[in-house]
Amino acid sequence: VAASGEVGKAESRVHWMRSVLDTMDSEEEILEGLEFARWDTKRQEHLFRTSEFTLLEAVGRYARAVRSVAEHKERLAARHSVEAEIDALQKAQPARRLRAEECARETASLRAAVI
Repeated sequence: VAASGEVGKAESRVHWMRSVLDTMDSEEEILEGLEFARWDTKRQEHLFRTSEFTLLEAVGRYARAVRSVAEHKERLAARHSVEAEIDALQKAQPARRLRAEECARETASLRAAVI
């Protein structure tokens, strides 16, 4: 009975994780944003060198661009983490199902022996 509960919990977790994944941007969208953020970082560095902005403005713009790169990397890592957890849960499902079936058979044979 406990093993069948594990199967249900794992299936619920996979369903929930897929819902989480659906709320995230696609990997392609994140990579496009990351590419733009990297380009913008280089552009802000160039603008800083050509002194088109005051030092404070240039540093602020560059810092925002660098922060954007870091945020995109974090979003990509989070997406990969969710995908890996779903994959691991799905790979473990057959073993959980077998364990639940074995427990059910043992319980049935014990009940038959008691009766």
